[in-house]
Amino acid sequence: MLRLLVLVVALALTGCATTNPYATFASAGVTHAQNLDAVLAAAERTGVDATSWRLLDADLLDNATVEQYATYSEQDAARSRALQRLRAHAKQLATYFEALSSLATTDAPELAAASVGRAWDATAALGKELREDLAFPPAGTVTEPLKIVVRKAIQGEMRKELEQRADAIRAELATQEAVLQTVADTIGHDVSLGIAVAERLLVIDPLTADAPVHSPEAWVATRQRLRLAEQTVAEVGAAKTSATALREAFEAITAEPAKESE
Repeated sequence: MLRLLVLVVALALTGCATTNPYATFASAGVTHAQNLDAVLAAAERTGVDATSWRLLDADLLDNATVEQYATYSEQDAARSRALQRLRAHAKQLATYFEALSSLATTDAPELAAASVGRAWDATAALGKELREDLAFPPAGTVTEPLKIVVRKAIQGEMRKELEQRADAIRAELATQEAVLQTVADTIGHDVSLGIAVAERLLVIDPLTADAPVHSPEAWVATRQRLRLAEQTVAEVGAAKTSATALREAFEAITAEPAKESE
């Protein structure tokens, strides 16, 4: 579904006469943030499973210690905190996009603008915590956002909103990009190692043993679960691509159109 969102965002850039491109963008932003919550929840579970398998592997090799367990548990806790903050940021970003969508179509722009302002304040606060407390994204990733010139065709309250927050909106989307890339890299490493251990213990060893597999249905289900775990990593990567597409779409629909040649 996240991959399909890239197409939705691309459609927002077509600027067809019957469609408000910014309203389409806002709707795509809501979808992105809502999908992201499920992806990150799965990533958290998959990451814990991976470290658990690595602990079991260490135990088989040389009897795992309490210190090793504490180290892996702290890694799980740190990752969980990061993902929970990112999920909160994504949910609040969805609220902001919903408010923006209302602003693009409302008959009461002043009331809608006030709702947008409240949603933005909460989004910015969570984004600041995400960047400061977790040291994400890496220095320089979003500290110098590109200047965005608001298209003159966008009028009224929507124009005011864009003029006021254009660079900051881009920074929040870029924050999502950077954190998602870090999560994808970390989860990908842990899951690859964890699956290798679990597959050896639960799939390959029983299959290659002299005796037949004790419970064929359980063996099939276990192998399927391990194979599908890799999809979580792919979904996190797709979420990062989705965040990139949203930021690029935002820049495209708010950029000053090129002047026609005389």
